[in-house]
Amino acid sequence: ESEKTLNILENSRIKELLSFLKFLYSPIDDLSFASFLLGDILSKVSGLSQREIGNFLFSIHQQSSFREEALYRLFRKSFPDVWSNYIEDLFRSVGFVSPYELVVGIYQRLRIMEFFPEEQGFFMKFLDLIKEKEEEYVELGEFLFYLDAAPKDDLYVNVSYSNSVKILTIHKSKGLEFPIVIIPFLRIDINPETGGKGTSSFIEKEEAEELGLLRITKDYKKYSPFLARIYARAYKKACIDELNNLYVALTRAKYELYIFIPEKSSGSKNKALYLIPQNLKEKGRQIVYSHSNKEKKVPLISIPSSLYSDWIKMLREEFGDISRIRNRQSILEGNIMHFILSLITNCYGNDVEKMVEEAVQRATAVYSGIEDVSYYVKWVKELIFKEEIRQVFFVSDGSVYCEKEIVNQFGDLKRIDRLVVKNNEVWIVDYKRSADNDGEYERQVQEYIEIMKEIYPQRKIRGFLIFLDKLVMKEVCVKK
Repeated sequence: ESEKTLNILENSRIKELLSFLKFLYSPIDDLSFASFLLGDILSKVSGLSQREIGNFLFSIHQQSSFREEALYRLFRKSFPDVWSNYIEDLFRSVGFVSPYELVVGIYQRLRIMEFFPEEQGFFMKFLDLIKEKEEEYVELGEFLFYLDAAPKDDLYVNVSYSNSVKILTIHKSKGLEFPIVIIPFLRIDINPETGGKGTSSFIEKEEAEELGLLRITKDYKKYSPFLARIYARAYKKACIDELNNLYVALTRAKYELYIFIPEKSSGSKNKALYLIPQNLKEKGRQIVYSHSNKEKKVPLISIPSSLYSDWIKMLREEFGDISRIRNRQSILEGNIMHFILSLITNCYGNDVEKMVEEAVQRATAVYSGIEDVSYYVKWVKELIFKEEIRQVFFVSDGSVYCEKEIVNQFGDLKRIDRLVVKNNEVWIVDYKRSADNDGEYERQVQEYIEIMKEIYPQRKIRGFLIFLDKLVMKEVCVKK
C-alpha cells in the first residue's frame, strides 16, 4: 500500500466512473464516453466484448475525421439494447437527481458491487465523499470541478488492517509502528536556504511594526554579519528538523530495522554517515516473533451488494392513488412483461427459443425481484404463438420495430411499443397490462394512427391493443 494505491482517483474502476459522469454532465464529451466504453464496467454488465467496442470505435474513426453527430448517438444506434438497458435512464436523470443519487443509481444499474466486490472500499469511499460534499457542491459539474483540485487527504481509503507492504513518507509514518521497517535511502540534507524554487521565503522581523522578506544563501552570509546570523539560525533550525525526521524514521520498527545509506546526498557527502559507524553492518540478532492477539487478522465478512430502487419512482408510487398501491405487484409484472416484449423483434425466420431466453435473461438483470424465470418464458411463448396474435410477431413480408419513437405535429415525442411496416399496411401494436382503462388506451392508439397517416399516406394504418393479463388482442377502430 502507498498513498497512490489508496487514492480513489488512481483506481481504474473509479476512473471509469468519472469518465461516465463527465459524459453524463456533458454528452458531447466524446473522449470521456469512449474512455468509459473501453473500460471493464460496461463490458461486464452488458456482455459486450472489448473487441466489439474497439471495432465500433475504430469504424467510427475511419468513417470521417469530422463528425457532426456525437459519439453517444452513434453508439445508441449501433447498440440500442445496451443503451436502453444500462444508460438511458441514467442519461435522462442528470439534473433531476443529486450527484449522490445518480452515483447510487449507477452502482445499481451497472451492478458494480456485484462484478467488482474486491474494490468495494474504493466505491464506498467515493460515495461517502459525494455525500460529505453534497451541500457544498450541489450540481454534478460542481463536484467534478472539485475533484480536479481536491486535497489528497480527502481521497484516501482508510484501511484498518491489511497484510501488505506499506510505502510511506517519514511524515506519514508518525505515530505508527511496524514489525519490520526498511529505510531505502537514509539521508541528512540540511538546507537553510530560503526563497528558492519549491521553498518559502525567509521572514525576518526587523522592527517592531515591520516585516522584511529575505532570501538567504550560503554565499550571502559572507558579505554581512547580520545575514550570517540569520543564516546560522536557519541552519540550526533545518538541522533540528532533519534530526527529528531521522528519529521518527529510526523508531518505527518493533522488531527489525534495515537501513541503506548512500554515500552522496545533494552532490556532497551524506551526513548520515557521521551518525552511524561505517564498520557497523549488523546490530542485535534476528528473532522469531509472533503477532499478539490484537494483531491477528480479522476474517473478512462478505457483504452482499445492496439493492437500490429509484427513489423518485418510489415516491411516485407512495403518493399515487390507492389502486396503484394495491396493485403494485401486478404493475411490476406488467412492466417486466413490457420490457421482455421490447426485446422480441421479428420472430419469422429466427430462433424464437433463443430470442425468448435472452430477453427474459436481460429482464432479470434489470428487475432483481424476478424469482421464477420459467414463468415468464412460458408466458412469452404462449403469447407470441397464440393463433390470433402471432401475426404481429411472425412477419414474413415487412419490417418490425420495437419501442419506435415518433413525433407529432407539435413536436411531442411518442413511443409505439411495436410497429410493423408492410408494403400496403402499417400495424401499430400497444401492450397494456389489462383492459381496465380500455377507452383511454384506444384514444392513445388512435393518436398514433393519425400520426402514422402523415408518415405513410398511401398505406392502410391499423391499430391493435394486446392485453397481457388475458393474452387477448383487440383491433382499434380508425377515426373517420
